[in-house]
Amino acid sequence: MEVEMLSQLCIKPSTPTPDHLKTYKISLIDQIIPSYYVPMILVYPMNQETEHLPSGSFKSERSLRLKQSLSEALTIFYPLAGKVKDDLTIDCDDEGACYVEARSVGGSLSQHLSQPDPKFNRKLLPPELNCWRPSPGSHVVLVQETTFACGGIAIGVLITHMVGDGMAFGSFLNYWAAQAHTPGELDIAQLRPIFESPSLFPQNDAYPKEATLRSGRDHRVPISQLLYPMQ
Repeated sequence: MEVEMLSQLCIKPSTPTPDHLKTYKISLIDQIIPSYYVPMILVYPMNQETEHLPSGSFKSERSLRLKQSLSEALTIFYPLAGKVKDDLTIDCDDEGACYVEARSVGGSLSQHLSQPDPKFNRKLLPPELNCWRPSPGSHVVLVQETTFACGGIAIGVLITHMVGDGMAFGSFLNYWAAQAHTPGELDIAQLRPIFESPSLFPQNDAYPKEATLRSGRDHRVPISQLLYPMQ
């Protein structure tokens, strides 16, 4: 199976980031841990409630909802809408998340799920996966939406470890999913993340940069693939 890239754009936050939040300095904890991209693939096969819908209109509406809900999520998780400035700083310039639209050619989603191929998994992630460590100017978050002929979809996500751990990654994905499923019904006050790690654990300029780079030089991050029913 192959994956054909169709388009690439930037999804900006629905509301601009306030000026006093334009610069995000990572915490000491994130400074110590190698700032590699963490990959995850979310797979949504068609179900009985969606397989009868017109293919073209359903796919277009679904793609639009994914983009709109991502824009809303980036407003709340504002550092994810920025770009890497240097090893210690995120420029929260609202450039947005890189969003790639693609389609699978020559195979079905059920075939991939029954016979998983690690090489094909890489094709379901944004091309930047070839460069595990972000550099100045790199997006903090990259997304690839891959549609299969059957109507199923795979959403590949890359998030740099500079802005948080697996729990933070999960919180962002949960919020995005909830926003896509029930837009306008979320309690923002309860779900809004608190980016307090930099104040609790301030970064230390004396920490040797080489130590971090050496610890992550040969690092390989396993790709997680999660299967969900289409709703």
